[in-house]
Amino acid sequence: MKKPRLKHLRIISSTCYAHIPVKKRKKMDKKAVKGYLVGYDGDERYRIWLIEENRVILSRDVIFQEKPSRCIQLMLKEPSNEGKHAEEKLDENERQLRDCSVLRTPARFEDYIMEAESFVYESDNPGTFGESINSKESATWKKATESKMASHSENQMWELPELTAGSKALPCRGRDGFSE
Repeated sequence: MKKPRLKHLRIISSTCYAHIPVKKRKKMDKKAVKGYLVGYDGDERYRIWLIEENRVILSRDVIFQEKPSRCIQLMLKEPSNEGKHAEEKLDENERQLRDCSVLRTPARFEDYIMEAESFVYESDNPGTFGESINSKESATWKKATESKMASHSENQMWELPELTAGSKALPCRGRDGFSE
């Protein structure tokens, strides 16, 4: 005679989560519902009471939470009448951090910061074609512009179309041609 299978037996009234089949739920719905084990049905199915819906369902796909959660046990062990003593323990566990207004940048970075700032302030190149033509070095800028235009036409990079009546050219802030 075979021994009965006891693998599926669980503690009655334990918290469990019953799986909801894909056909019975929508895309963003919960995949499981919380309930309590109230009994067994043949073929290793569980009878689960769903509190929210106040009904009993039969399911095989169930995850049980038979052990009480660790958080509840820890909370029960701590006496709540300590008052000031508990606050002192919290203060001891708190990490002491330095005030960020007191922190300084490392000395090794100071040279890099000063060098980067000097590059920003040294750049007195004109930003537009008009500024380059009206500057003291307008002859040099005209020469650089002509050489860049010659390079573009040699490489057939683009053609310069004639503007139609009533249209305006878009401004260009590029500095590539003025860097020579």
